[in-house]
Amino acid sequence: MVEWHTRRRLAFLGASISRVHSLIPCVGKTILASLVIEEARRLQNVSVIFFYCRYLDSDRSTFLGVARGLLSQLLAQDDDLLSYIHEKASRSGQTPLSTESVAEELLATSIKNSDKLYIIIDGLDECEKEERETIVRFFENIWASLPQNEVDSLRCLFLSQDDNVARKDFANISSLKITETHNKGDIMAYAKGRSLEIQTKFQLAPDKQLYIQKLIADKAEGNVCRVLRRVH
Repeated sequence: MVEWHTRRRLAFLGASISRVHSLIPCVGKTILASLVIEEARRLQNVSVIFFYCRYLDSDRSTFLGVARGLLSQLLAQDDDLLSYIHEKASRSGQTPLSTESVAEELLATSIKNSDKLYIIIDGLDECEKEERETIVRFFENIWASLPQNEVDSLRCLFLSQDDNVARKDFANISSLKITETHNKGDIMAYAKGRSLEIQTKFQLAPDKQLYIQKLIADKAEGNVCRVLRRVH
């Protein structure tokens, strides 16, 4: 996965809105999201915000939750936004970010006022269909509303597990598919390192160490979580 990520180095930068997906769970999408965030933060004159969705957590699986999380990061990077949000709340008489319509307006304005913004959202498959549709359409509409000379100011990357329902929601978005091939080298390296530790601890023969290494890697089938469960 690290090797693949390095080779593609922020491949989503070539498209305004991109999606990374896989058919199998726990293939390393969240690890990839973290790597992309880390890499993006090294770029100059770029603001980076991100969000990790979580199933059945209203603060982590709804548009309102995503908007709150992203806005809090934008506020930390731009003091002028605080006065804008305060003024908006005073005029509307509503608590900021208490309703979807207000959150949508605040987030849209904040994004459009950013000079160069990269947004990474992991685990959109953790959101219910209606919420996922709202999130995806919001960012599609934001990008579509940008003037032609400003389209490069926004980049979005969504990461999710693939299924027939989700595929329809991302129909208009450029996609990259992760397979077990992409993280095979990382799984082999991890299995080798841990099997060597086990060999040292229990004073195993070299052929036993190789057997453990191969067993772990073969049974993983591209699933990172399965590797961790077998090794620990």
